Amino acid sequence: MTNAIKKFSGLFIAALLVTSLGFARDANDRIIEKSREAVDQAGPHDWEILAESAEKCIQKNINVDEALEWLDKSIEINPNKYNLTLKGDYYLNKKFPDEAIIYYLKAAEITTADSHKVSVADTQEKIKKALELKKQGF
Repeated sequence: MTNAIKKFSGLFIAALLVTSLGFARDANDRIIEKSREAVDQAGPHDWEILAESAEKCIQKNINVDEALEWLDKSIEINPNKYNLTLKGDYYLNKKFPDEAIIYYLKAAEITTADSHKVSVADTQEKIKKALELKKQGF
């Protein structure tokens, strides 16, 4: 390849990277904006909107501090399998298995207390993952 082609290829790849980063940033900004709007419009006892908004941010690892506030408020309003498991998932992703296990056990306890017919197999799998992470020294 000639130097001109190499330079053009390098500039083209750089432009693509910058453009894709811009799109990702725009998408993340939209997620944060929509999540905040949903939280602002939620009623004082709407634990589900708080948890859903937190989940969107936590999954993308954006606006996490505010998302954790929403999640904690959701748990305060109505601790349940969904929001407690989400808090466990957050801790597991951050490699804090002890904290993750605490929230997974709370989720399982609430779930089985609410109904004996509800399965906690998915929660048990998450606890296994946390224990495996713990074995790795986290």
